Amino acid sequence: MQWLNDEINASQPWKLTIAEDLRNNEWITRDTGAGGAGFDVQWDSEFVHPVRAALIASNDRDRDLGAVARAIGHRYNGDPFERVIYTESHDEVANGHQRMPSEIWHGNPASWYSRKRSILGAVLVFTSPGVPMIFQGQEFLEDEYFRDDDPWIGVRS
Repeated sequence: MQWLNDEINASQPWKLTIAEDLRNNEWITRDTGAGGAGFDVQWDSEFVHPVRAALIASNDRDRDLGAVARAIGHRYNGDPFERVIYTESHDEVANGHQRMPSEIWHGNPASWYSRKRSILGAVLVFTSPGVPMIFQGQEFLEDEYFRDDDPWIGVRS
């Protein structure tokens, strides 16, 4: 991976390389000269999991806002822009897991609470330091889980 990232940086320095590595390892985005993998950014599991947990919790007393604050302030190598931040990805909404509106209120994803808390998650993604990522359909508050065997998922809702 170091060689590949060095080649990309040398021949096309405007390209952004993203690692889908969820082990919270700052060496993924550290420069290859320092022994790192040389990716520009990596997916940040330290953001997605605490933020999702706070949004999905039914009661305010079950929300850990300290964990949300730590998620917002998390950095790799002291740089918040070495991370991709998100609340939904193909990992969180596939294989039986559900989209945020459905996780917030099973059976009633169109509820005011489901929609508003899902939107609050997007607000955190777009206003926190980092590279924001939304998952296909998230902008429409899609409530179906991701399936790659049905081309109409997300189109019918």
